[in-house]
Amino acid sequence: MDDMTALHVTPIEREILNACIWPESLSESLALTINQRVLEDTLPFGAMRLLPFLLSVVPEVFVDDKAKSIITSVQRHTHARNLITLSMLGQSMAALETEGIQALALKGGALIQTVYPSLNLRPTADGDLLIVSDHSRSEVQYALDKVGLRCVETSETTAKFLGAASAELD
Repeated sequence: MDDMTALHVTPIEREILNACIWPESLSESLALTINQRVLEDTLPFGAMRLLPFLLSVVPEVFVDDKAKSIITSVQRHTHARNLITLSMLGQSMAALETEGIQALALKGGALIQTVYPSLNLRPTADGDLLIVSDHSRSEVQYALDKVGLRCVETSETTAKFLGAASAELD
């Protein structure tokens, strides 16, 4: 795949993703498997990340009250975390703009504001920005220092994919 890392999706993640897109494809056996694996805490992380969205699309999938309660709790945590992430992105973009540095929010920070109907459906762990103006890393860091944030190294794969300077916030 030409210097890019292939995305690995487990079979259960693929089935859950399909059910999110095509709810009618959700079989009763998959619904029971999801409920059981939520209760056993044996779903892969990627699958757990999809369940709040699945709950919003097909609420009847969670036939077990305890499993539904777990996913509802994940949704509340996701909502709170996303509020923090959006606040952090807003502060960092404002600080960068004050210094004349243009930035664009990428990935989760952009998606939860444009694609998802609710903040609790797309978990984020950090804020990703693409610096679109010609400024040094030290200038970017100087602006972010003002709001208590720092740049962390972007993976080589991401940098190659973007073909430009990029930064993750921490």
